[in-house]
Amino acid sequence: CDTLNYASNTKIAYFHGPTNIRSESGNLFAFDGEYNTITGESTFSKDAAIDNKDYKLQGEQLHFNQVDSIGSAIGEVTMTLKEQNIIIYADYGYYYQKIGVSKSYGNVLMKYTMGVDTLYIKSDTLISRVKNDTLQEIIAYYNVRIFKNDMKGKCDSLHYSVVDSTIFFFDDPVLWSSGSQLT
Repeated sequence: CDTLNYASNTKIAYFHGPTNIRSESGNLFAFDGEYNTITGESTFSKDAAIDNKDYKLQGEQLHFNQVDSIGSAIGEVTMTLKEQNIIIYADYGYYYQKIGVSKSYGNVLMKYTMGVDTLYIKSDTLISRVKNDTLQEIIAYYNVRIFKNDMKGKCDSLHYSVVDSTIFFFDDPVLWSSGSQLT
């Protein structure tokens, strides 16, 4: 980084300029921020990113708590769940690593790559849950749109059970598939 200030009484490091913080749990990058060496909490801004073996979280501002393994992001958020081949774009995002849950708000678009096809879900809010490195479910609500190679749909809210490949559409659902419309 260009400038690093360390307050020995609070054990907080403040930095300005391109900065990398490496730990056993992953890497943190930003141009501005602070890192509490005691609590493991950090706040980053200006194109910040948290990257580890499981996920990558990027945004204009990030907050991460290493002890609780909770990351949050604000502004042009991109959340990548690596093992699950999922990328989520949103205005705000949270990732609760210990319980395998991510929650995104505001202009949400999710891309879920499944082999040679990709499922796109657009909604106001999206929650995904992972268990034992396997995506279990996706919940999307308000103004949901879904797109895939062989289908399109819309509804107010949606529950996708990935384990058994079942999608439940709620409140005014419409599904287009194979030249047919289901309402």
